Amino acid sequence: MAMNTSSVSGTGIGSGIDPRARALDASRRARMLPLRPPVDAPRGPVDAPPSGSVTSAATLSLFKKVETMLHLTPEEPPPVCAEEPSLHVPRWPTELPWLAAVALVSLLLWTVIVLSGIGLVYALFVGVFLFLSHLGFIAHLRGSAVRLGGGQFPDLHAHVLGLARRLRLPRMPEVYILQGGGLLNAMATRFLRSHCVVLYSDLLEACGGNTEARDMIIGHELGHIRAGHLRWRWFLAPGLAMPVLGHAYSRAREYTCDRYGAAVCVDRFAALRGLAILAGGASYGSRADLASLAGQARDLQTIGMTLGRWFMTHPPLSMRIAALDPALAPGGPSKRWPAVAAWGALLALIGIPYTALFLVFAHGLFPLFRVSGPPAEVTRSDLTSHRYLDITEARQQAQDDLDAMADAVELFRTSRGHIPRNEGELYEAWDLAHPNESPPSDPFDGERYGYEVRGAGYRLWSAGTSLKDPADDIVVGSEEAAAR
Repeated sequence: MAMNTSSVSGTGIGSGIDPRARALDASRRARMLPLRPPVDAPRGPVDAPPSGSVTSAATLSLFKKVETMLHLTPEEPPPVCAEEPSLHVPRWPTELPWLAAVALVSLLLWTVIVLSGIGLVYALFVGVFLFLSHLGFIAHLRGSAVRLGGGQFPDLHAHVLGLARRLRLPRMPEVYILQGGGLLNAMATRFLRSHCVVLYSDLLEACGGNTEARDMIIGHELGHIRAGHLRWRWFLAPGLAMPVLGHAYSRAREYTCDRYGAAVCVDRFAALRGLAILAGGASYGSRADLASLAGQARDLQTIGMTLGRWFMTHPPLSMRIAALDPALAPGGPSKRWPAVAAWGALLALIGIPYTALFLVFAHGLFPLFRVSGPPAEVTRSDLTSHRYLDITEARQQAQDDLDAMADAVELFRTSRGHIPRNEGELYEAWDLAHPNESPPSDPFDGERYGYEVRGAGYRLWSAGTSLKDPADDIVVGSEEAAAR
């Protein structure tokens, strides 16, 4: 559902901004270079490639025509002027180490995928599916969202252009306003060479007059582009899909982009309202106590919550606020033992099942590597001793079963004029004689009794306890049946 804009009024979010900050912000905006003409304006010689370019103008023109025919890339946004001094925004300390780990794991996984052959086929199918899904989203974005420009919300477009200028982006990204059905969110994405920033309308409405809170969100998304987080996505995909590892790198990137968002804001305290609005919405987030909100990070210093955070792509908002303003961080020494215990719990949750599977698999392989003497004679009693501890009783049951089957054969001979010619007719004879009973099975191996036709006679047998010695076979034939 769309949020009602009338809910942000009067004592709105921007009413608490320091007038000095507003004056400083106005001064900073006055120093910004004039904007380039709108995208729709006729292009001049500035669009031609430099004279020393390796790629010829004809080649670039051909590429642009092909992209226009395929409707893959719209008209390029204007380049961002970079004459204003840029901001130096340090990355979050753990971002580059986690990036190195993700890149290493991705390289190993891609090597396995390529060498396995079948893995490459699966990767191709998954890649095509993801590409088409993203293509559909971009088509929806360009056709159903409102794109900022010189003739579409020019004030907001100029403002975003100014933020991009401060971050020294090489080109102004495509910026869209999208109805999110009440979702407070924003995102940055990339399609081919084009970067896109999507601002959900509900989030802009929630920020209301607090331009610093809005700049915090926009600067965060521009930070993803400036920090290069949208590059090498296909190569890093296997590593990013790894639990814990991919999540840790994703959280480090979010911390870095929060620094970009705060860097483009004049009033840092008002900028933190942007994160509070993401947490509590327009009405409550704008009035939430930031110190108390940041203090909620104490509740996450347990084994369970630490383990839960490791599977989150974004850090908790309370920790993001504390990271931007250490003065709001909860007091007291930081606890190290929950992280150590969480690592132990994670290793146990993963290690115990896999260790058990390995032991079961290894136990199944042990007989293959055993060195022993000549194999002993295998008997039926070895296979069925768990079922029959008394061989005499088993022999008696086999004899009784064979006699009953012989009676069924004779009944079949009387009714049909011939004995069963195969095993199928043998059990048809059994059903004729014992319609409500299941056919018996050999007690020594659990299988069906043997049956053989010999001329006009037949032979039923059980192999008994020995597989090799026919002397202990239990046999019933046509001559024995007639003698009874």
